[in-house]
Amino acid sequence: MSKMISRRVFLKATGLAVLSAAAAGALAGCGGGGAPSTASPTMDGSKQQGMGDIYVNMGSFVPMTFNNDYYKYTFLYIDNKANNTSFELKLSDFTCTVDGSPATVCSLDNIEKNGTLQFTDSVSVAPGAIAPRIPLYISLTPEQYRNDNRTVIVFTAASKNKKATFTYEAASIYPDILVEEV
Repeated sequence: MSKMISRRVFLKATGLAVLSAAAAGALAGCGGGGAPSTASPTMDGSKQQGMGDIYVNMGSFVPMTFNNDYYKYTFLYIDNKANNTSFELKLSDFTCTVDGSPATVCSLDNIEKNGTLQFTDSVSVAPGAIAPRIPLYISLTPEQYRNDNRTVIVFTAASKNKKATFTYEAASIYPDILVEEV
């Protein structure tokens, strides 16, 4: 399923994430892990890496809870300027572990509708375009949410014969990125 979203929908989803992060931070004194003060993912542009004719990067993570479910999200950056064809991202292009245990990349966007999160399983990056903020959501267990020390996300672009491994250590805000042939 490929879906372009409007700026209004994107801002609404981002606003939900900001409110969720703020609420989690406010509840930190009630026990349970609180959210860091960062309300929105940030990006270090110097970490961008080439994967053939596209460039990729990921931002910092923001934890969030929604209806007793645990997530963290970041922004994925894709630079497709050198191409004259669209680049399709699918959930199946991603694998993830948190502290060595499997975690699920569950959406490349989200929209709140009727009190539930509606996730998106694919998104298209237009030819000649930069998609600097594709929301990437990871579903976590409560233990992973509280004790997140190391997150590894592997993005495989089979059509480019490349994979990028994004490794976040506990003390790092931005990932180390390793690009390899597949």
